[in-house]
Amino acid sequence: MNTPLLTGDELNVTKECRLCGHQISVGIWGGGECASCGSVSVERTPTSEELTDFYRKFNETYKGGGSSEGKNLNRYAQKYLDIVSRFSKSGSLIDIGSSTNPFPDVAFANGFDVTVLDYIKPRNLSESVRYVCGSIDDETIPGQIGRQFDAVSGWAVIEHLPRPLVSVKLMVELCRPGGFIFLSTPEIGTNLTRFSLGRSGWFYPPEHLNLVSPKAVETAFAAHECALVEWGRLELSLPRFAVRYGIGVFESLVGMPAYAFLNGYWRKLRDTRRHLFKGVTYFVLRRGDAGKRNKTAG
Repeated sequence: MNTPLLTGDELNVTKECRLCGHQISVGIWGGGECASCGSVSVERTPTSEELTDFYRKFNETYKGGGSSEGKNLNRYAQKYLDIVSRFSKSGSLIDIGSSTNPFPDVAFANGFDVTVLDYIKPRNLSESVRYVCGSIDDETIPGQIGRQFDAVSGWAVIEHLPRPLVSVKLMVELCRPGGFIFLSTPEIGTNLTRFSLGRSGWFYPPEHLNLVSPKAVETAFAAHECALVEWGRLELSLPRFAVRYGIGVFESLVGMPAYAFLNGYWRKLRDTRRHLFKGVTYFVLRRGDAGKRNKTAG
C-alpha cells in the first residue's frame, strides 16, 4: 500500500517519536525518522475500526512470500520455532498477531501449549490452538486472558501497532517472570539504513505504522525490567541473506559520502525515494533478567 503524501499545513510539523519521545519532523511521505533512536513513526494513526476493517480484508487475500504463494510462510514459521526452541523447549506460548502465518500450529505440533491473540481468527488455525479475539494495544487484554505465559511471540507485529509502547507493556504483562519474549520486525536504525540514499521501503501505513530500531526495542523493554539477550538478522537462506545484505552494504557505502559532503542532497533523497534494502531483525528478551546481550548485529 502506498504511503500518503502530506501537503499544506501537514508539512513542517514536529511530532514526538512514538518509541522514545524525541522530537521528529514529519516528512512529505507521512512519517518522521527519529535522530535519537533511529525509529520511524507514522504521522496519522488509523482508528481501531479502520485497522480491524483493513486486517479483515488483508487476511482474506494475503498469501505471503510473493511468488512462493505462501510457501515462505511455512519456512518462516520453522525459523521462528528454531529461535524459540533455543531458549524454551516447551511450555505455554501466546503468539500475537499470527494472521496467516502457520507458526502457532507448528509450535503446537512441537509440544507447546499455544494461544493466539489477533484481531481476526486465522482462517487455517487448528482447533487445538486457543484463539482470543483482541489487540495487544487493548489494556484490558491481560485481565481478559487471565494468565501469564512462558513465551510471548510477536513475529512481524510491532511495526503494525498504533501504540507500540503500550503494546510493549502488555507483552511484558503476558510474560511470566523469567519467561521470554520473541519479536521480529523490519530493520531500521542500523548502519545499513542510517545513510542510504532514500528512506525505508518497509514504511507503508495503514499496514506498517512504525519501524522500530534495536535501540528502541532495548530501551522500551528495559523500562519494564526486560533484558535484551539476543538480536540478529533473520533470513531464510544464505543466498538470500547475501543478496539482501549485499544490497544494503552497497547502498550504505554510496550514501555515507553523500551524507557527509552533500547533506542537502542526501536529505532531499531521504524524503523523495526509497532505498532497495529491506532487512528483517529479530529480538529475544527475558523478563526480570538483567543478563547481557550475547549476540549483536551491527
